[in-house]
Amino acid sequence: MTASARRAVIFDFGGVLVNSEIIALAELRGCLSEFGIVRSWSEVVSGFLGVSFEDIGVFVSRETGSDPGKRFRETWYARLFERFARELKVMPSAIELLDQLDAREVDYCIASGGSYRRLNYALDVTGLAERFADRKFSADAVARGKPAPEDGFAILKVGPELTFVLREMLYGLDLIASELLPEYGDRPLMRTMEALMLDRPQDWARHYDGDEAGKRLLRHFSLSDRIRYYWTVPEARAAVDRLVAVLRGKHVPLPLLWQYLPGAAHFADSPLDPEEVLIWRVGQSLSTYHRACRA
Repeated sequence: MTASARRAVIFDFGGVLVNSEIIALAELRGCLSEFGIVRSWSEVVSGFLGVSFEDIGVFVSRETGSDPGKRFRETWYARLFERFARELKVMPSAIELLDQLDAREVDYCIASGGSYRRLNYALDVTGLAERFADRKFSADAVARGKPAPEDGFAILKVGPELTFVLREMLYGLDLIASELLPEYGDRPLMRTMEALMLDRPQDWARHYDGDEAGKRLLRHFSLSDRIRYYWTVPEARAAVDRLVAVLRGKHVPLPLLWQYLPGAAHFADSPLDPEEVLIWRVGQSLSTYHRACRA
């Protein structure tokens, strides 16, 4: 797909462009404790990741039997902004990606479920404010945010599904390359991702429970897609680049696509462009969100 065919790239903010998710949840947990609401880390993650402040406020009011309103917000923001000033960072390769989009004249923006106040502070701290000065959108801008969006992609969060299907396709291509090209090896991409996640467990360990076999399965195939935080690591990028390079221009037999990527059977028996396959699959998922936004 050419740059001109893509109208815009819409980024979620926390966990995509900056490492704010874990910081925000940690300070939310501390703030809840100040108000007498004690929750474990796993309860905070499962209950509040991606949840709007308004819904958090409803929860606090229900738990405390009062309406702390502005006082709760100011307490949380004071804690949060102090941590942001010390620890908030741009995600690895995010600047490089934005530069590439600029070079290709592809428009982009941020769509965040957080407030403009929080978003603007984070952009200032990370040095991204000028780049997104006139292309940032917050749930503050609409009367109805997710999960029932008033204004399409500006509110509807698509990231986790898109990274899930990206992994699905990369792993399918990894299997195909292993079968088609003996010199490629036995699933080197998946082996690389497993090694990375074991070596750097901080982005998945708090989210997955069970025995070792169960956690291994979740690392690679969970709907709570934590592997997305590893694709920008240099070793992962090198493994993906190698996969794309070895398959580019190869003719993949139809039965092999039926076996590992049945939905992509129309790519059989012609010179393969792996990047085109990946873009096609992500586009399929996006079409579902397009329909939801028009409903």
